[in-house]
Amino acid sequence: MKIKVRLNVALKHYSKDTILDLDVDERGIFIDRYWRKRFKDSKIDSCIEIINTKKQIKKVTEKEVS
Repeated sequence: MKIKVRLNVALKHYSKDTILDLDVDERGIFIDRYWRKRFKDSKIDSCIEIINTKKQIKKVTEKEVS
């Protein structure tokens, strides 16, 4: 699986605001150790953020008229 990530700071050879597709396992954990550590760091300094790529659909409910 892949997940989209936006870099909020320059990391490795990537510049700020770069969007990357990174490999994750079926539980959503990064396969590469470097990115696992950066994700853990991001809880403190927001160096990376995961981009939500799933479309959210609102369900419309009809009100019952009594």
